[in-house]
Amino acid sequence: MNEEKRSAGAPRVRMIGDAGERRRIARETLEALPDWFGNVGAREEYILRSGEQVFFAAECGGETAGFLCLKETGRATAELAVMGVRPEWHRRGAGKALFEAARDYAANAGYAFMQVKTVRMGCYEDYDRTNRFYLAMGFRELEVFPTLWGEENPCQVYVTALPAAGRGIPAAEEKTAAGVRIRRMVPEDYDGVWALWMRCKNMGFNDLDDSREGIEKYLRRNPGTCFVALDGDETAGVVLCGHDGRRGFIHHMAVDEKYRRRGVASALLESALDALKAAGIHKVALLVFRYNEAGNAFWERMGFTAREDVVYRNRALTKLTRIDT
Repeated sequence: MNEEKRSAGAPRVRMIGDAGERRRIARETLEALPDWFGNVGAREEYILRSGEQVFFAAECGGETAGFLCLKETGRATAELAVMGVRPEWHRRGAGKALFEAARDYAANAGYAFMQVKTVRMGCYEDYDRTNRFYLAMGFRELEVFPTLWGEENPCQVYVTALPAAGRGIPAAEEKTAAGVRIRRMVPEDYDGVWALWMRCKNMGFNDLDDSREGIEKYLRRNPGTCFVALDGDETAGVVLCGHDGRRGFIHHMAVDEKYRRRGVASALLESALDALKAAGIHKVALLVFRYNEAGNAFWERMGFTAREDVVYRNRALTKLTRIDT
């Protein structure tokens, strides 16, 4: 390692929002690690999926040192899906910085656990170093799957508990408002949420982004920031919320007519805003149809000001069919 790299200072970690940039960083990093990612098919799968996952990049001395991706495996658990640090930056703190950023994000998003998979200790020297790194980060052995990756690569699953004090929502992952439970949205909520949206007036959807697959993709990319309000099995309200690492954005917030003026909408919004703050987001925006008088009045009361100095523009990259209510 040259003198410039030795004196580069502490790594800086940032979240990457653009899918193309995510995949570019993943490719450059993983292709530099043939001892860990020599299987071309598996490597390409990691690169492809990285574009849709929560993505952290570590920068040292103006260079990208490595990256880490998170995905949700359950309502309480986030998985470290893939992580790589370029060889010239090994043992310079980049891996630890990436893990700490991901750990804090997952805790603030409301997850209770983080898990990771790697090849079991004792099979390969390079993977033994990986095992020791995870153990040093606080992971503990959970289970080994001897044949998941083939008999020559027994899969070790590690797990670590996330600090409850750092989470953006209560440890129980739920709040209540007027007797209605509010919790993080999961893919299984889709049917109830879609039925609610179709009951609410003055909202706009499309057949791709708001399909079951589209919403599942949004939830994978924005774990911990979308919420539903439930009265038993009935969906009383919902808010989709996400961010790109710089700005938050709220989509399709709705509350059933019979649950309005009971504090449900305010509680949903508070949950979403708390999750954004916990992720380090400082500003949030949304779009409302001009003719939606009730919606605009609500957002005005919540402190969202209308901008008269900007023009909103968009461009469809795929043919979309609008669905207005």
